[in-house]
Amino acid sequence: MEKVMKRISILCCFVLCFLQLSAQEKGVQFQALTFKQALDKAKAENKLVFIDCYTSWCGPCKYMLNTVFVLPEMGAFFNDQFVNVKYDMEKGEGPWLRGRFHVSSYPTFLILRSDGALQHRIVGSRPAEDFLECVKRGAKEETSQFYLDQLYRQGKLDKQQLISYRAALGDAKRNAELKQITGEEFKQLSDDERCLSRYWYIYDQEEINLEDERFAYLIAHKAEFDKQVGKEIVDKRIYDNYFERLAAIKSNVPVAELVALMKKQIASVDFEGKAEIFLSLCFVEAR
Repeated sequence: MEKVMKRISILCCFVLCFLQLSAQEKGVQFQALTFKQALDKAKAENKLVFIDCYTSWCGPCKYMLNTVFVLPEMGAFFNDQFVNVKYDMEKGEGPWLRGRFHVSSYPTFLILRSDGALQHRIVGSRPAEDFLECVKRGAKEETSQFYLDQLYRQGKLDKQQLISYRAALGDAKRNAELKQITGEEFKQLSDDERCLSRYWYIYDQEEINLEDERFAYLIAHKAEFDKQVGKEIVDKRIYDNYFERLAAIKSNVPVAELVALMKKQIASVDFEGKAEIFLSLCFVEAR
């Protein structure tokens, strides 16, 4: 009986290993190439280069490798479009690549042309469907960061390209630039347009602080935003803005002006969690 159980255990291990290898074969095929070899192969095959910039200690990097890149639908797209490589940013060519492409968080994914020029950057892990959407955006020149950056600097982005540019900036988590872009959009909208649900992304950003004119507009027109967007969504955005700002206050920083502004704003608007925010504000002021 013991021998039978041992054989079954060994058989299960073989099956498990086979299934893992089979999944890897169907997923993204990362090739053991130097950076130069990857560029040369991409040029010969008329492909782009996809680089997974990871570290050995990065949990989200392992999630992408073991959960996302092993999927057949990922392999079907990546293996056809790219020469896929991955480099530990702390070993071998990693530190040099980290400096060349200004990689500062992990995982970071780079889409390069065969001449080594950066076409698109994706920062952070994502579910497979969302990540594939980012990659497809970066693989097409007309929706890539490189192309849209150039158009933006030249002042030539049309409305549709502006939508693509926002998405590209979001892929790379270039939040400061995203805030600037949406701020410019806000100024171009009429009062009738500013409260519409399709423009909610202009206000739904963590980087918009309490002093921003967009937040002041949201507070002043909350009733209309509740109708167009939904009270629960609007309340959460307002609550989060206040909560995050209060949580970031340090005890040795003067807060008189900020407290006065928050009191004035809070007194003029109702939202879920208002009492909690007000008590926290009083605590900060007293401290």
